[in-house]
Amino acid sequence: QDQVQDKDMVICGGGLVGTTLALAMAPVGISTLIIDKCPRDIARSDTGKGQVFIITPPTRALFARIGIWQDVRHHAHDIFEIHVGSDVCAAHDDRLLHFGKRDRRGAPIAHIIEGRHLRRALLDAVDNTRSIEMLHGVGLKARHQRADHLDIDLDNGGRVSTRLLAGCDGRLSPTARSSGIGHRDRDFEQVAIVATLSHAPIRPGAAFQFLRPDGPLSILPLTTGTTSIMWTVRVRRAQALMALDDRAFLDEMRAQLPAFLRRTGLVGTRFSYPLRASIARRFVAPRTALVGDAAHAFHPVTGQGLNFGARDISKLTQLVYEAHIDGRDIGAQATLRAYARARKADAALMAFATNAIIAFFCSANPALRVAQRSGFYALGAMPRIREALIRHA
Repeated sequence: QDQVQDKDMVICGGGLVGTTLALAMAPVGISTLIIDKCPRDIARSDTGKGQVFIITPPTRALFARIGIWQDVRHHAHDIFEIHVGSDVCAAHDDRLLHFGKRDRRGAPIAHIIEGRHLRRALLDAVDNTRSIEMLHGVGLKARHQRADHLDIDLDNGGRVSTRLLAGCDGRLSPTARSSGIGHRDRDFEQVAIVATLSHAPIRPGAAFQFLRPDGPLSILPLTTGTTSIMWTVRVRRAQALMALDDRAFLDEMRAQLPAFLRRTGLVGTRFSYPLRASIARRFVAPRTALVGDAAHAFHPVTGQGLNFGARDISKLTQLVYEAHIDGRDIGAQATLRAYARARKADAALMAFATNAIIAFFCSANPALRVAQRSGFYALGAMPRIREALIRHA
């Protein structure tokens, strides 16, 4: 392919973050090309691999602005309460730390939705947006820095000229690698096993998380009769559990759950994910910005990965819009520095917080058990701090 395309922005990565960024840029008048290594038929048929996301109000507002929230709203389960504790046996007693609204009045504090519903709505919206072009099965091969733009070689033989490259291509970001950006990585030596359970209807609107020595156990309702479980265990334990047949696995999982979830069935396939964290040493390079997991990947204990990607998108869109309407270069270093200043400190704080939660509350050290209980009781006695934590998330 000899012809060179010209686009205001190229987005490397067509997952949830990349497609959301493209749609957020469309009203600004930015022409965008999304390149994604996943073939179109696989992207369209993707079941989500068990992924479930907690959507906070700012992320919901972003989805509403780009026009997809109304398409997925009926798939989202409203959350009014989040209960956090260390002991599954305490699932209904005062030892649980409580966030949210017991009376269920007003707007929910979050929503829970399966990734497959978001992915399909985003891909449909991209297909129906004239300013966005998406190439499936295509990746970034090389980049060439010019005075006022980037020339990007694609691995299908094509070339694109652009003023701004956005890396939305995940923790092992090819965009970061091609830009000379390294990462600080941490392996938690844990594996998250994700499964969906069916059960008798339970009271809707409440999510649970138990911070245990092996890692967190998260209980996220999808409907009144189905729940997503993220069960975090050590690597060897995960290998043994994933090798079991469904009946034996379900018996093992039931033993970990609160009493109200022990009469359950397994729905679909279970999945496992090694847990690693990563934060980019730089969020920007010449005419390049890293967004979402390409910039920062956290332990899922707080469930904030997608929400932090949405914050990146909102800030980058704002800065690009301001440059665009002022007639300035959207990929200028000043714009990118402003983005990095705004987002890197926020991400560093979240990385510190998630790592501290795992190190302290999920430690198997017996000497920390009393301190852990004291920490839960202290937070339980400080409702204003709990409310601030919810607002920040």
